[in-house]
Amino acid sequence: RRSRSWLRRDTVDLDGKLTIRYAGQIRHLGIGRRFAGTRVRMLINDRDVRVLNLAGQLLGDYTIDPNRNYQARNKT
Repeated sequence: RRSRSWLRRDTVDLDGKLTIRYAGQIRHLGIGRRFAGTRVRMLINDRDVRVLNLAGQLLGDYTIDPNRNYQARNKT
């Protein structure tokens, strides 16, 4: 299976979430309300997603669970 990697630009919504399509379904990434309106870059490599602000600061690191709609940050 080939790994899919790409860069996506988006803005965190008013509820502090981003959306991403994975396996044909919309998934929600919980970034946090304090980042509402923040423009971000998402570095996506198959199920792994890193969210950075435009200055390059890491806002969240996620591993998509295909069995869940809402995706919480990975524990560090």
